[in-house]
Amino acid sequence: MAGNYVSTDPWPRKASTDDYQLGGNWYSDSIEAALFIKDQQGAKTISKYKKEFLLDWAERWKWLGK
Repeated sequence: MAGNYVSTDPWPRKASTDDYQLGGNWYSDSIEAALFIKDQQGAKTISKYKKEFLLDWAERWKWLGK
């Protein structure tokens, strides 16, 4: 299956009629400006766990080197 993704405006921006309408069960990061890291919406909500997250993945992927 193939598809395309086209972003015409970076987030945050004004709503457009071309926007994909999300359903009631979609997740999105917080849009609060205080939680942005540069242009990354909501990044401060999880960035404090970055080291633990990456170390966990490193541990789980050790089997690749065997």
